[in-house]
Amino acid sequence: MIELGGVSKSYGAVPALDGIDVTFGTGQVCMLLGPSGCGKSTLLKLVNRLLRPDAGTIRVDGRDIGELEPETLRRGMGYAIQGVGLFPHMKVAENIGIVPGILGWPRARIRDRVAELLELVGLPADYAAKYPREMSGGEAQRVGVARALAADPAILLMDEPFGALDPVNRQRLQQEFMGIQRRLRKTVVFVTHDIGEAVRMADKLVLMGKGTILTEGPPLEIAGRAELVAKAFLGSGFVLELLEKYTVLDHRHLLVPAEGCPPGTGRVEARTATLKDALSAMLLAGRDCVEVDLDGVPYRLRFEDLTRAFAGNTL
Repeated sequence: MIELGGVSKSYGAVPALDGIDVTFGTGQVCMLLGPSGCGKSTLLKLVNRLLRPDAGTIRVDGRDIGELEPETLRRGMGYAIQGVGLFPHMKVAENIGIVPGILGWPRARIRDRVAELLELVGLPADYAAKYPREMSGGEAQRVGVARALAADPAILLMDEPFGALDPVNRQRLQQEFMGIQRRLRKTVVFVTHDIGEAVRMADKLVLMGKGTILTEGPPLEIAGRAELVAKAFLGSGFVLELLEKYTVLDHRHLLVPAEGCPPGTGRVEARTATLKDALSAMLLAGRDCVEVDLDGVPYRLRFEDLTRAFAGNTL
């Protein structure tokens, strides 16, 4: 767990953070969302002790990080940034293995860890011998994530790591990262200015503005509040992005028997479709329900049940 209490930071006379109080829970993906200059990256650098706060305390698992040597603190944290930051003169295996090497791991253990991580991020084993210039942007980002995970840190700090990618590759990497997270359950603090990315990935969403926290909580909970500042920033598209976060399969309790589906009703596969896909199928067919195939058994999802679950915060 990471806890910030009364944390402030200024650059000269310009305040970057002003009295921040926030907690990032163990095993959660906590997304820091806000416009450029709101203090997101500054907060991340304070947690990693790349910067020191002017006031307040930062604790990791109950320990004040100001009392720890920076090197000791960083051994338990992986760091991934926009643009990847791979060393161009090093092969992929050397880039991934650099932190374990600094920690004194045996060569055989590093080699095995590199192979394990390449498989985890979906890259062939022979990529270990490639240089960064020989890979696409998406592949390099995968290597950046692998390097952040190399020493098996409990905490991952990620500063817009997918920001330079095109929308298709960006969303694919988001999905792959969340698949990795479901297996590893790291504590992730992830900086973004992309609303869709924040909503799709967040267990906890922290909306920031001008060095302060405007609101925080699970995305669905935030959607149900009446905070005008938050809604003005998130916009109306926030709801559709939120529906993309939830799968039909995970919400099978909303399904009812398929009898009664009118002709021309759309159809989705429960194991691959999101609730946003289901709503889109309803709109395209002009129907108030969609047929859902769950392992060969037909069901239907009704618009009224979907909206009631959303409004009642029971998704």
